Amino acid sequence: MINKHKKLRQLQDQYIAQLPSNIDAINNAWLRTLNENDTEALDLLRQLAHNLTGSAGTFGFPDISVEARHIESDLRQLVDPLNLTDLTKKTIANRLQHIVALAKRRPNKLKTNPLVEQELDSNSSRLNRLIYVIEDDDLLAKEIVSQLSYFNYEAQAFPSTAAALIAIRQRTPSAMIIDVQLTEGDLAGPGFAKLFNEFSNVRVPSIFISSRDDWQARLAAVQANGSAYLTKPIDFNDLFERLEQLTTKQTPEPF
Repeated sequence: MINKHKKLRQLQDQYIAQLPSNIDAINNAWLRTLNENDTEALDLLRQLAHNLTGSAGTFGFPDISVEARHIESDLRQLVDPLNLTDLTKKTIANRLQHIVALAKRRPNKLKTNPLVEQELDSNSSRLNRLIYVIEDDDLLAKEIVSQLSYFNYEAQAFPSTAAALIAIRQRTPSAMIIDVQLTEGDLAGPGFAKLFNEFSNVRVPSIFISSRDDWQARLAAVQANGSAYLTKPIDFNDLFERLEQLTTKQTPEPF
């Protein structure tokens, strides 16, 4: 277990080191959105807020995650920066200032997962334990892969659906964990899963993860025949239980 805790702490340290530059990127995108009425900057701001929502809570900054979620929600339906109201501008500016202040605080201690300590089912080593993780936040993807490795899964991460598709053609996983919103689009994850299962001879169950908890995102996951929908920050015990249900074949009891 020492190696596990050390690995998780290293990931948290990397996240803390990158957090100031990530916040600077959000502030810069916000300033471009305001001063230049730049729609590309607005899209970037939405994506950066989305990433921060999902990762901050996982790495010990739950209050930053909450603020980023509010920013993401404020911007979700906005198409043109010119439509920003004075109230929305003031609200987002205050939230960004609060995020800067929160980043200076010590992070919460990373939680360990008690289920890891338990003995895994005797059949698990004989089953396909390959899991593909499609997540464009690099550190969060590494955290998911690291956690799953302690649940005796072979997990591989991909930053895009295109990269995952190449790997799937060579080796089919037993399940996929897919972020709903990727750099490819706001609902790129469910879109990929739906198309894949429509045109593939083998159905691969998908667990969707997202900082979004709105009706549109959940509907897209349902339409893609998602097996589960988990909001970020991820409860890894819950994720493990869902994966066990999907990947463990139940042996019929004798009469």
